[in-house]
Amino acid sequence: TGNLYCWGRNEDNQVNNTLAYVTSPYQMDNDSYVRVSMGEFTGCAINTSDELKCWGFNYAYEAPIPDPFWSEVPTLSDIGQLYKDVAIGNDTTNYMPHGCGVTLTDQLR
Repeated sequence: TGNLYCWGRNEDNQVNNTLAYVTSPYQMDNDSYVRVSMGEFTGCAINTSDELKCWGFNYAYEAPIPDPFWSEVPTLSDIGQLYKDVAIGNDTTNYMPHGCGVTLTDQLR
């Protein structure tokens, strides 16, 4: 459990910073998190309230970000659902990212 820090290529605001490359850990917000998953374009994390927050460029709708394409900061996503696990992945063959989550009631979303 702790704050969320990200670094690396920031072409699609995965690191919530104006730099193209973030070479040291950058604190994303002031929330506290228990799980995080990063894809090529998008990141999602579960906070200590079991809420899902996602950010980045939602290229193939891999994250349930309220604005379907872009969020520069971790944004409350799939409002009303509580999560215990999340995974954001990349399909490097077809260039189609994807995401999945497991709710507290063991539903796969």
